[in-house]
Parts: sequence; C-alpha cells; structure tokens
Amino acid sequence: KTSLDFGLVKLDIDSIRSSDVGIYTCKAVNLNGEATSTTSIKVQDERAAGQDGAKEIGPPKFVTQVASKVEISEGQSAHFEARLTPTEDPNLKVEWFKNGEPLPSGHRFRTFHDFGIVILDVLYCYAEDSATYECRASNKLGSDSTKGTVSCSEKSGLILTPQVPGEMREQTLQQIEQLESHKMKASMEGSSVSSAAPRFTSP
Repeated sequence: KTSLDFGLVKLDIDSIRSSDVGIYTCKAVNLNGEATSTTSIKVQDERAAGQDGAKEIGPPKFVTQVASKVEISEGQSAHFEARLTPTEDPNLKVEWFKNGEPLPSGHRFRTFHDFGIVILDVLYCYAEDSATYECRASNKLGSDSTKGTVSCSEKSGLILTPQVPGEMREQTLQQIEQLESHKMKASMEGSSVSSAAPRFTSP
C-alpha cells in the first residue's frame, strides 16, 4: 500500500514474506526535475541461515557495469547501477569517486550498496556535475571498479539580440522588454505556487 500526504510518502507491506526481498525505489517527478530515494528489504529465512556460512568469498567482481555515459539536462537526475560479487562479505568496501576524487555522500549524491547491487543517484544535476564517476570495490582478496560519465547541459536562455534591420531594432527591443515585464509580473503573482524540483528531505 502506498500513500502521499503533506509531503510524506509511505510504502506499507503487510505480512512480509521472502518473495518481498529486494530493492525499492521511490521517484518523485515534476516539470522542474526529479528525485529518488532507495532502500532495501531483507527477510531472514531460518532454513537458509545455516547455509550462508558455507558460501565461498572471493575477490570483488562487477558482473554488470554502470552506464558508460548519461546525457541529461539541468534539473534531471543521473542514475548509475551495477551488480557486484560477492554479495555476502563483511569486509567488502565500496567507494565512489568523481574525477578520481572521493565523492561526498549526502545532499544531492545518494549511494546504495546491498544484495550485491551498487547505486549512485546524482539528484537535480547542474552543469558542474559533468564528470567521470567511478565505483571501486575492494576486500582482502582484491579489487575491481566500474565507471561512467555524466554530461549535463545547461538550460538555454532567451536570446535578446534581435536579428532585424537597424531601423526596426529599437521597436523590437521595446516589444521584448514589454513581454519580459508581463512575464515577470505574472511570475510574481503566481509566486505562491512552488516551482522547485522535488527532493527527498530524508533517506
């Protein structure tokens, strides 16, 4: 059961069972952009609990790669996802890097690692978020990595230079100024309506 009320989104699962195990993602979208929040659910199966310790743990290996290139516009979100083995290793370390530098977590950069899946979401991107993003996994037996690039284009602005003969230029500029004035007035009158991209204030 899902619900949305007063900015709070909820997902309730009654009588949970082993088939409900997995990764759950909530995505909010409006005309200005989008935001996502991801979590996971684990269900303890007592019958299989005794078999977990028998699994062999080897060096990290990405069995799938993140997208090699993500092309988006300002306000949109970039999503990277890959699958990794081993899935049950308490010593496994997963790190994200931006152009070779450690990526700060939180705010617009959301990372996730569970069930052998690694995820990076870059929320409501800006042009300066264009970069190469790399995920590195390491344990006592080795390491592996996967990387992809984000290309975020700026939203184009209004070109105010009129392509008209000199004698018409002044009149054209006045018309543009009038249009901009009406647009600004309408914007101020409707300022009570939110025009921001959605964002999750808690994970």
